[in-house]
Amino acid sequence: MQRLDKQEVIAAYQEASKALGPELWLERVLTALDATLRSKPLIYRGYGPYWWNVKKALREYFINPERCYEGEGEQTTEADFDLGSHHLNLTAAILYESMFSESNFLGTADHLIESPEGDSLEYGLEDPDLEALILVSSLSTLGPSIKRRV
Repeated sequence: MQRLDKQEVIAAYQEASKALGPELWLERVLTALDATLRSKPLIYRGYGPYWWNVKKALREYFINPERCYEGEGEQTTEADFDLGSHHLNLTAAILYESMFSESNFLGTADHLIESPEGDSLEYGLEDPDLEALILVSSLSTLGPSIKRRV
């Protein structure tokens, strides 16, 4: 997949947020992301290298008793894919995940990012905090009789 163009992300953000305004849009997006990730944590992998800025925004906006957004991200990847604001970073992550999910299986952690210059970057996403949440989530679906044995 090609790395997202900042101007395209800005245009998508402006369109998406114009009815709500920036702060209400941000609040609603973060609330929806938090709810989705708690119920289906495996989807975090679809955000690829944009995940670390999503996690950063969630960490800053939520008190998080499960601590699933607490750990530090990959600083280099976070900086390389930072578009300058939570608003733009979240828009980019949503756009990326939408495109990625069309051509990949849910839960795929391997990403191939192409720069506008044609260079390719193989990127494997693994966040220990969310991987732990995936494990807990999968155990909870096994049922009470199996949970007692664990």
